[in-house]
Amino acid sequence: RRLLAEQPRLRLASEVSTRDPFHWNRSTLLIQPVASNLNPPFVGGCGTPNPAFLGRPARANLGSCQRQPLSPGGKFIVALKRTFYPLPLLYAAAGAGISQALDSDPGFGQGGKGYARRFGDRIGTRGIKEFTGTFLLASALKMDPQYHPSPRSGFGRRLGHALSQVFVSYTDSGKRQFNFPTVVGSAIGVGVSNVWREERDRKASNSAIRFGMSFGLDAVSNIFHEFYL
Repeated sequence: RRLLAEQPRLRLASEVSTRDPFHWNRSTLLIQPVASNLNPPFVGGCGTPNPAFLGRPARANLGSCQRQPLSPGGKFIVALKRTFYPLPLLYAAAGAGISQALDSDPGFGQGGKGYARRFGDRIGTRGIKEFTGTFLLASALKMDPQYHPSPRSGFGRRLGHALSQVFVSYTDSGKRQFNFPTVVGSAIGVGVSNVWREERDRKASNSAIRFGMSFGLDAVSNIFHEFYL
């Protein structure tokens, strides 16, 4: 009787979890009860949907369920989504516009061609970062590249949780660990992007700024997913 009573709740959870573009589809999200002493952030997608969180389940229930770790194929899909889904494309479009307005990358030029080159540069850099970090490194190191929502209430706690996941991630087994895939992937993305940039745009200072900005974009993405998805 108890199992039958919980089945609708788990079904709704699997439907809610697919709204997050950083998560794999429902066929790979196995929701199952786990021990209550599991590290709370390694949870998500369980509980009754709470309208106050725009479709995210009630936070009081987040500590009761766990996602099945993604396969390498699932991590590859996450990498694709983080490169070509609307939100990262919006970041690239906005970043290219700001760069052109400030002429911060003069080697790309101005006009429509300059904007297209700036936009392509950001998509290319992002794609290399996600392929090497979210897919290759996360698979090799058995890291979970998905965003894990905070189980706590309160704006400050949730904001801190979102920001912390830029540098602290989780393994496939749920342990907290330094986010090597994101940091190393960002460095590789910036380094490789210097190949197609003009020599005057390859300065170490420019690369350092772009390296830092990649973490800023990750922080914005985490905040967006924490509060709105």
